[in-house]
Amino acid sequence: MGYSYYYLDQEGRALRYFEKALEARPDDADTKELIDSCKKGIALPQFSECFRERTEDWWETFAEMEGALRQMMEDDKGPYPWRRDCGPDGECPEPGL
Repeated sequence: MGYSYYYLDQEGRALRYFEKALEARPDDADTKELIDSCKKGIALPQFSECFRERTEDWWETFAEMEGALRQMMEDDKGPYPWRRDCGPDGECPEPGL
C-alpha cells in the first residue's frame, strides 16, 4: 500500500505504511529512505515542472477552453423563469431595487 500511495504522489498516506513496515524490519535501508522522502514531500512539495512551465500549460489549456466557457457564461444570462421580477427579454432588476 505504501508504494501505491507513494507513486501516486500521496506521501502523507504512504508514510504510515512505511513506518509500519519499518517496525517489522527496523534495519531496512530502503524503507528508511522512503520514509525520509515522504517526510520531505510532505514538508516541501516538489513539482515535476517549474512554475513557468505549469503556468504556460495552464494558459494553453484555458485558451483552448475559453470559447466554451464564454458560451456557458452567455447561456447563463437568462431568462430566469423562477424569478417573477424578470421580464420576457430576460432582463432582471438588481436585488433590493
